Formats: sequence, structure tokens, C-alpha cells
Amino acid sequence: MLFWTQPHSSPLLRNSRHLRWGLFIALLAIALFFNLSPSPGKGFSLIWDKALHFICWGTVAGAFGLAAYPYKPRLPSFTVLLLIASAAETGQLWVPGRLFDWGDILANALGLIAAFLFWLAILSFRNKQHPDTSFS
Repeated sequence: MLFWTQPHSSPLLRNSRHLRWGLFIALLAIALFFNLSPSPGKGFSLIWDKALHFICWGTVAGAFGLAAYPYKPRLPSFTVLLLIASAAETGQLWVPGRLFDWGDILANALGLIAAFLFWLAILSFRNKQHPDTSFS
């Protein structure tokens, strides 16, 4: 019941804040590495490219939501993540063997939106379970 507790009432939540932010930063670094590497690897060629972008940036955004918990995700935060994802895609113009694709930016945006909506739903459900607390 990690997500449905009082804010920072659990020692796990209270003591894991730095770990959660570290996880987000690590996943962001991994996403940027694979987005900007000349060849991400043969294993990645087995999955549709747009699905990889959706999963990659949705996971990064999900980790951001976990790091920021118990606060509601804010649209500007996810907009910054979209700008970072778009900059990484644009950076592929200068990476040998990689191509810029607007479809990839769309897949990045859809992954970010899905994670954003997921966190809004989680926190909305949590607030219904504990109406005495509010996150604004």
C-alpha cells in the first residue's frame, strides 16, 4: 500500500526520497544515452521504434511522478520532460546512423501524457481514500 498512505507517514516513503530522485535521474540518463547513441543495440530492433519511445519516456515520467510523490504532477514539469525528450530526438540529427523523426516526438509525448494521467489517477484515488488530506 505504498501509494495510499499519509504523506511521509511511512518510514519507507520518508527515507526513500533521495533513492526515488536518484532512480529518476538514472532513468533519465539512460534514456538520453540510448536516444543519442549511434546504435542502441540489436535487441532494440525487435520492438517497434515508436513503442520504444512511448515506453522509454513514459517510464522516465513515471519515475518523475514517483520521485515527486506525494505531490500532484504539474503540467509544467512534464512539459520540461517533453522538451528534454524533443531535444534528445533533435540531437539525433548529429548522431551517425540516427534520424530525426516527428513520429518519435509524438510517441515521446504520448508516453509522457500516459504517465501524467496515471499519476493524476493514482493521486485522485488516494485522495478519495483519505479525504482529510489534500495535495495542491
